[in-house]
Amino acid sequence: MHFSLSLKRLVHGQHFLSGLIAAIGVIGLGLLAHWWADAATAMALSTGVLCASLVDLPASLRHKGIDLLAAAFGGALVTLLIAFAHPLAHHQGAAVLLIGFVAAMLTGFGKRAMPLSFSLLLAMVLVLGSPAAGLLEPAAQGLLFIAGALAYAVYALVAGWGLRRRLRRQALAESLFELATFARVSADYFREDAPLDACCAALVAQQGRVSEKQQGARDLVFEALRSGEDWRFVALLKEAVDLYETLLSGQTDLELLRRQYAGSDTLALLHDLAAKFGVDLEAIAIAVLRHRQPAVRVRYQAELFALEHEIARAPEARLARGAEREAHEALKGTVYKLRRAAQQSARLHALLEPSAELPERDPVVDDPSAFVSPPSYTLARLRAAFGLQSPVLRHAVRSTLALACGAAVASFMPQGAHGYWILLTIVVIMRSSFAAMRQRYGDRLMGNLIGCLAAAAVLALDPPPAVVVALLFGCVTVAHTFVTLNYRTTSIAACLLALLHLSYVQSSEFLVVERLIDTAIGAGIAFVFSYLWPSWEYRSVPGLVRTLRETAHEYARLVLVRTPDELRYRLARKALFEAIANLSLAQQAMAREPKSARSGLVELQALVADGYRLAVQLVAVRFILKERAGEFDADAAAPGLDKALAYVRDCLEIRNPAIVRPEATQSSAVLPTADPGWPADWNMTTLLQRRLALMERAAASLRDDVQRLPQPLR
Repeated sequence: MHFSLSLKRLVHGQHFLSGLIAAIGVIGLGLLAHWWADAATAMALSTGVLCASLVDLPASLRHKGIDLLAAAFGGALVTLLIAFAHPLAHHQGAAVLLIGFVAAMLTGFGKRAMPLSFSLLLAMVLVLGSPAAGLLEPAAQGLLFIAGALAYAVYALVAGWGLRRRLRRQALAESLFELATFARVSADYFREDAPLDACCAALVAQQGRVSEKQQGARDLVFEALRSGEDWRFVALLKEAVDLYETLLSGQTDLELLRRQYAGSDTLALLHDLAAKFGVDLEAIAIAVLRHRQPAVRVRYQAELFALEHEIARAPEARLARGAEREAHEALKGTVYKLRRAAQQSARLHALLEPSAELPERDPVVDDPSAFVSPPSYTLARLRAAFGLQSPVLRHAVRSTLALACGAAVASFMPQGAHGYWILLTIVVIMRSSFAAMRQRYGDRLMGNLIGCLAAAAVLALDPPPAVVVALLFGCVTVAHTFVTLNYRTTSIAACLLALLHLSYVQSSEFLVVERLIDTAIGAGIAFVFSYLWPSWEYRSVPGLVRTLRETAHEYARLVLVRTPDELRYRLARKALFEAIANLSLAQQAMAREPKSARSGLVELQALVADGYRLAVQLVAVRFILKERAGEFDADAAAPGLDKALAYVRDCLEIRNPAIVRPEATQSSAVLPTADPGWPADWNMTTLLQRRLALMERAAASLRDDVQRLPQPLR
């Protein structure tokens, strides 16, 4: 992606807008508090505002409201505990351990609870280091914290409601940008110099990002559907998901085409055509962001005409057998799907027209709750986190002990030193995943080093208060914008923010040096404790593999029935690709862990790739059954569909992966090229049988991959 396009995506995107909203709230309410009250009161109010802002991320208003209220009341409780324990060091130490354990256990509610967990820990650290701790009564500190947090919550919810359509546009555009990247990555498959394994790994990884962004778009787009404009967003998202499915169905024969047409113009044309989808989708995404027509209208006719000409001028391929004939038919099918994708892209453009006829409703999404993310805060999820093998419990124990060590070290710091920065560094770095913690470790150290140097340069210039406020506003904006995009950038901005703020609250000649020393101490403690009772990624693999097999079977069942329920089909497709994405993330995390914890990494990579190939084959079967149903006899095809489903079920429902069930050892179909007596005229029935055979082969490969996994991964 070009720099100018990346800049447009950032400036007009949801992350920058979220950062601006947070900065206006934090700085605005903070200035108001300092104007209205004394320094201690304003500090307590500002702490509540800052901690509440941490959970103010792009989300539906319902989820955002729950998160903000949880941060307000949870942070107030943390403030009370620390404030009441302040006079006695051992009481305060016990409070730190309790809060650290509870906050870490909150991550058991899932990814959405992680900002809440950090918000509570930050509230603890800020109250420990606040000069207001000894100036205000504990009850007053708690009330002021909750007042500041609730003030920010009201502001954030009002801003979210007022900008709800803008936020929907941004979420939808983010999913389109990732889909554009997916098209570009798939185009690389047609480059002869691109390694096949690397192309496949890149496709699987990008598929995970597409699934994540599409779910984020669903959560916002399907909320409170009232007007025709709301349904425009629904139609755009639905069409984009269908386009994604069509692009997936066109990936079934990439390796065959690349092998058979190596060195020909056909591969170059396929590459250019696939890359054009990336350009087109990026233009559509920018148009959605900026609420205008696309600046670029990509034309696909030249490449499609050239490819169809290549097909037509190869009559000998139509009479050949073996790989040459198979590749010829695969090329015809791929071009047909790409033409269909071009038509779907044209519909996306049409939906952006102001005069577009908008549906009043969509029967597929009559129940939007089926598509949005389920509630995070359920007791069932938290109960599951208390098992001895649970990564959440292990993370909570590690974090608590690391905080205890950090508090002990901080207690020996010289008078006036900001020892609580040690705790802040530990809180930021510690993660349940070793791979994520390792990344945070480097980002935190480098970010603080750069932030300290920047702060030293700024403080040396002795800027006036107005400039400092402007710098603080920029720091909050940048820190909030990049928190999920680039944590190193967030760390730089947060460090500069803290040093600028504290330099005026509590002047210190050696503030920058102390910051660096405390950061190094905290990072060292976090690194050491990351090896205590670790939860390596391989422990999560058996459950993820089981989920992949179950969702693949359910999706295959709905693909291979004659009249699937559209809602159930879409939900099954969504579940399968989320399962593949989750397993891919686990495999990537394993690759960043110590060698001793990477047992079975190669086998797992193969399993992820074959799971993706099976999903793509299933999507291709669905394309034939839906888009080309009139070209074959449905009644004659029904027995083959039933046999294929039975075979896939047998491959995916192995109770003991070490035992191959007899009925799963023989496929119900053979590839057409394997039969010397196969008819020369390949009709749609022939192509359907070939696709079913390839689907069965992919299912068998997935079964074999499961059997090859080392015992700890099964």
